[in-house]
Amino acid sequence: MKSIQIIRAAILFVFGYYIIQLLSSGDISKYIHPRFLLGLQLSCGLFLILGLVQLWQVYRTGHHHHPNLKREALACAILAFPLICGIFNPTAVLGSYMIDKKDSNPARTIPVSSSPASPDGSWEPVINDNQFLAAMMILYGNPADYLNRDIEFTAFIYHQDNFPSDCFLAARFGITCCAADAQVTGLLCHFQEQAKLPQDQWVRVKGVLQVQSFMSSEVPIVEVSSLQLIEPPKNPYVY
Repeated sequence: MKSIQIIRAAILFVFGYYIIQLLSSGDISKYIHPRFLLGLQLSCGLFLILGLVQLWQVYRTGHHHHPNLKREALACAILAFPLICGIFNPTAVLGSYMIDKKDSNPARTIPVSSSPASPDGSWEPVINDNQFLAAMMILYGNPADYLNRDIEFTAFIYHQDNFPSDCFLAARFGITCCAADAQVTGLLCHFQEQAKLPQDQWVRVKGVLQVQSFMSSEVPIVEVSSLQLIEPPKNPYVY
């Protein structure tokens, strides 16, 4: 009985430590939306408390019983399985391979409450990560309203055969809950040398917004005036 409780306590402690490592390194943002961080911190504390409870049960006196060892071992195995998967599977960043598995329509948008417009309603051409999803929602909702407006943003390159000639998708993955529900969104970009850009290369795009018909829809497209190759950001996702 004591050996099972010690193993269970060890699993709980390692679980708590693993979550602490994800939080301290920032890698947790590659798994879940930041609004769930508080719940994860509480669960980390709960794992550590439960681990202490298991140790207390090991060393307490005056209480002995004979559990079903096979059932207890199975419970430990089930508890350890997700921990083992997390530790031995490196954190993977979603990219073009995942777009191919999902609906790659670049007009996909995710409802959000923020806005890239300034308080007086004017357009802010530099789109940061906190504004990205809001900007896509606004641009695809009313592309003609932003005709000939300047725009600048960071994204990764995605090529697909059905894109217009000399165009690529400057894409980002947006997370509303966790990485499993990540959805791709972004802007088609017209760039004469797009074929030289490798898939998944991160770029800083500057250009002017235009409107073009694509997949039976009028969509915004960027006439690229400047394109800079950059290193992948520490957090590649937008929320």
